Amino acid sequence: METKLSAELSEMLRQAEETDPQQEVPVIVTLQGDADATELERRGLRISHRLDFISAVSGTAQAAAVQQIAQSDSVARIEYDGEVHGA
Repeated sequence: METKLSAELSEMLRQAEETDPQQEVPVIVTLQGDADATELERRGLRISHRLDFISAVSGTAQAAAVQQIAQSDSVARIEYDGEVHGA
């Protein structure tokens, strides 16, 4: 089964499992088509922005909840929402 989690996020979650599963993790969740993000909120995602132009939402979730969010049929991909630095 193909994972919906980016490699960077998977590593962060592995580390959080060992230290603090309740740690809040900033994520960008890409949705399948025009899926509704309401179900993801019930699974523990706290949405801060709706990115309708790319069919995604950003927000935070406890590290322990990210796997549950990924199991939703509404989710295409989940990535860590970190800072991007130019060269």
